[in-house]
Amino acid sequence: MATQGGASARSPHAWRTVWILALVWTMAMLDRLILLLLIPGIKQTMGLTDTEVSLLYGLAFAICFSVIGIPLGHLADRWNRRNLLLIGLLGWSVSTLACALSQSFWPFFLARMALGAFQAALAPAAISMIADLFPTAERGKPTALLLAASMFGGALANFLGGGLLDYFSHHQPDLPVLGKLAAWQLALLGAGLVSLLAIPLMATVREPERESAPAQFAGESFRMVDHVRRNGPTFLLLFAAFIVIAIAGNGVGNWWPAVFMRQSGLTPTETGLVLGIVSLVGGIGAAVIGGALSDWAARRDPRTGRLKLTAVALVGQVVVLLSLFDPQFVPGIVAALLISVVLSGVVGAACYSLLPDLVPPQGRGLLIAMYQFVGNLIGFGLGPTAVALVTNQVLRTEARVADAMMLFGLPAYAFAAISVALAVPFVRRLRERTG
Repeated sequence: MATQGGASARSPHAWRTVWILALVWTMAMLDRLILLLLIPGIKQTMGLTDTEVSLLYGLAFAICFSVIGIPLGHLADRWNRRNLLLIGLLGWSVSTLACALSQSFWPFFLARMALGAFQAALAPAAISMIADLFPTAERGKPTALLLAASMFGGALANFLGGGLLDYFSHHQPDLPVLGKLAAWQLALLGAGLVSLLAIPLMATVREPERESAPAQFAGESFRMVDHVRRNGPTFLLLFAAFIVIAIAGNGVGNWWPAVFMRQSGLTPTETGLVLGIVSLVGGIGAAVIGGALSDWAARRDPRTGRLKLTAVALVGQVVVLLSLFDPQFVPGIVAALLISVVLSGVVGAACYSLLPDLVPPQGRGLLIAMYQFVGNLIGFGLGPTAVALVTNQVLRTEARVADAMMLFGLPAYAFAAISVALAVPFVRRLRERTG
């Protein structure tokens, strides 16, 4: 039975649901991230620049992912979340297949927009389900596992994408109806088909009973806009911090493959192997360390511990970027990337575990969607392109992508840490007022 504190974490049903949601999240990341490894082939086939490819990867996805996430978050607060995830999973799998069949920039752009639209249902529905399955003090571990699935999806994208890319570079089958496709197109087809395999398992999940509202919200129609307006400075600072975190994370994180291929001397297949191992090991580390630290911080300071932990992790990201001064020292940048992945898991687990506590249960899905909106529309949409612009317009050479990442990332992560620290007293007062 759900209560104000959430459902019992001892329920086998709760953890079974978490593992299935983690698998679905992994499939989402596979379809979203496999594009990074396929960039050289896409550029060659379509004759695109770094900036154009970054628009396909970033802005095309972020437009619908952010904007459509708002009504889908609202829907997650009122409709069956399991069914919403089933529709999203089917939709983004088909969208990946559409990307594979694209022959030019604009069809690819539209297919990536559709991918973003369907994946916008994932976080609002999944995080809301976690909040109804676990009490506040125990949400860090299941939330960290969900977010670690991003790394597992990245690992799968690199292992599967690299393997398929390598195989189809030497074997070009003549498919019925479709004929002969480029290696990157066949890799995308494989990713979309793999994602479809998760649908039967997701169909076995039961919709959790929703947690009851706190006393001050019971019996009234909760309005997120009014709640945000009453606590304007708090949410303004939080959303500003989330935007900067997303810009820094997406701007820096998405160009590591280019560093390995352009400046470290690795082939696309070797890059896929290295990134796959880093994502897998880092994902396990993020799930274990991120979840444990998030719950530990919440026990030490129930109101703002997770936010303070976020600021510390962001400072760690500044230190990690210093490894890019020597991008040809492969062991050094591999170790740095591994630490960065774990720190990203800490940030994600802390933030996503905190957000459900800032609103009553009937506003959780919408708040997660708002978080995605402010962070991803700007962060995911502009972050990768910002680094590409530094490369193309400031440094004027695509060979110095590591320098571009530092020029952009060092001040961005530092500013993000400062923004989070400034939000701490405001969040404390909000939680004191709302209990």
